Amino acid sequence: MVDVTQFQDSLSGEEMLVLDTARWVLDNQGRRLKELLSTEKLDWYYYQSLIDYHELYPFANICFEKINADVSANTKEFLHTRSRENAIYQFYVWNEFIRIAKIFLGKNLNFIPLKGIAFTAMGLYGGYALERPMIDMDILVRQEELARFIAALEGVGYRKHLMGLQESYWRGKGYHLAFVRQEQNTIPSMIELHWAFDVKRKNRILPFLWDRTETTIKEGVSLVTLSPEDTLFSLALNQRHYGRTLCLKHALDTALLLKKYNGCFDWGYIIKESFSSGLRTALYYLFSFTSLISDSCIPGNIWQDLKLTGFKKHAIRSFVQKNVFGRKNERINKDTYLRSLFLLFDSLSEPLWFVLNAPQEKFAMFYGLDPYDKKTHLLYQSRLVYGLLEKFREDAKKSQT
Repeated sequence: MVDVTQFQDSLSGEEMLVLDTARWVLDNQGRRLKELLSTEKLDWYYYQSLIDYHELYPFANICFEKINADVSANTKEFLHTRSRENAIYQFYVWNEFIRIAKIFLGKNLNFIPLKGIAFTAMGLYGGYALERPMIDMDILVRQEELARFIAALEGVGYRKHLMGLQESYWRGKGYHLAFVRQEQNTIPSMIELHWAFDVKRKNRILPFLWDRTETTIKEGVSLVTLSPEDTLFSLALNQRHYGRTLCLKHALDTALLLKKYNGCFDWGYIIKESFSSGLRTALYYLFSFTSLISDSCIPGNIWQDLKLTGFKKHAIRSFVQKNVFGRKNERINKDTYLRSLFLLFDSLSEPLWFVLNAPQEKFAMFYGLDPYDKKTHLLYQSRLVYGLLEKFREDAKKSQT
């Protein structure tokens, strides 16, 4: 169990308001929010940047309306506009997923929805299911059936979205392929076909997940989902991927998952698989992050059963609490992500391998370079030096502002 009292005491009113919005989704209690709004003089522009980064703006919009919150006119308009746009898009994405699911099932193709689509299918967000922001539909498939899935998607107008990279990179060094479909005057829809959760390593991650799936019915469609335990592992693994590092939406996903399946979680499987798949540290990181919202559904013994050293536990908790808030930009996010990698693997050699063996394409995407340019190739050969120089350059630029 992690004590977050000191962490909460260090937060600004804007940061506490964002954190309590996530807690409101979890327990539907708005009392603390009312107290904050009535006692704190808030920087509403800072609040908007935070609630947007953490992708909690639809819930803030609903909550503030329900408790009749006194917020600035600009913030009210910001939340209302962003939430309306999000609601339209999420409704479209869900209906498109149901359409695609029927096509796959009609061709006897077995698949598992992941992330936001899966959380909707599992009912994690209850009446707020179509409020949670998501950009695309993530779908897990068996690699040997990938060609059939590609043919099915291309048959209904989807096209590969390679983002300027060669397809051989995605197939050989990645773990998913992206597809986009957009007809004239329509909302674009994006699908990612995953055949793994992470890049290939010596030890196979979650080898039994296809045997542990569950079935649910949504809108007359029989959908197969990951077990709650493997869903938890997928959330832990997602922290290793570059994106919005320490985005509270993911902590809320985890808290809602643990709450929904509290009492029927197979914690024995969690501990056993965390050791065999090398996910003990990633789980501790996720639990430490989630505990900022609530740790009530994390059994007290789990923190010890993961058997991390005291130094690593302290390093993870300190990192999470120090970096979850603050002003965000691309440079800060990249720096935070790189540092987080060393707190997401069970050994030091794994993140070093992850960084040193990153393909040239991933290096180029991270630094905004032309992936196949000769200059990029030269920089890639000295990527450690280049990375350090980039950090020094950005730090110098920051000190001048």
